[in-house]
Amino acid sequence: MLNWICQPGSATVQAWRARGDWSPSSVYPPGRELFRQGDWPSTVYLIEEGLIKLTHLAAEGHPVIVGLYARGSLLGSTAALLQQALLTTAETVTPCRIAHLRAAEFRRLVQTDPQFSLSLHLWNGQGWRAAVQQLSLLRSLPAERRFMTFIEEFWSISRTPRSATPVRLPMPLKCWELAQLIAVTPEYLSRLVARLERYGLLRREGRCFTILDPRALERGWSGMATVRRSSTSPDR
Repeated sequence: MLNWICQPGSATVQAWRARGDWSPSSVYPPGRELFRQGDWPSTVYLIEEGLIKLTHLAAEGHPVIVGLYARGSLLGSTAALLQQALLTTAETVTPCRIAHLRAAEFRRLVQTDPQFSLSLHLWNGQGWRAAVQQLSLLRSLPAERRFMTFIEEFWSISRTPRSATPVRLPMPLKCWELAQLIAVTPEYLSRLVARLERYGLLRREGRCFTILDPRALERGWSGMATVRRSSTSPDR
């Protein structure tokens, strides 16, 4: 299964908070930058609620979305540990609750607290494993499946309740960001969504997707393949 969003969960938040002099939680609205590419890492951030995107400005000047991070994720930890400039810009995608830890305190904990250090090793190891799995599956799964599995995963971390009836799912990502995540062009993504609309799986309404058949989405690719085979649309 693809893991589009890094989401260690609430138990990981509690484990990080149990060690170190973390700040009280701060609430940030969507669109707020936490740090910018090239900044010196003075702070490590812990996501307690919400979704944050990391982007990298390539040499040609084009932004590249690096990943999405949810509850339990640490941001800025690698740059703080290496004491090197940050390689990405972090921006809130949804309302977020975030705690902060000074970079110097973070390095002290890595050096002196074995449990904290082990947790960091596990966090980094899981991240690398997920990245390799995602790269492999991006090259092997069809675009429709990549898109639908992303929608399913995004739904799972949103506050939108599960339902057997049509569900309206706000999508805070821009079209080009979503296209980059599933490795297609924005133009192809538009055609893909239009095709899924003809299949009766979802409906696009501005920055929202209405999932018309949640059960088909939860059945995954096999359910969608059945819909495709039974479709009378000439574009198959």
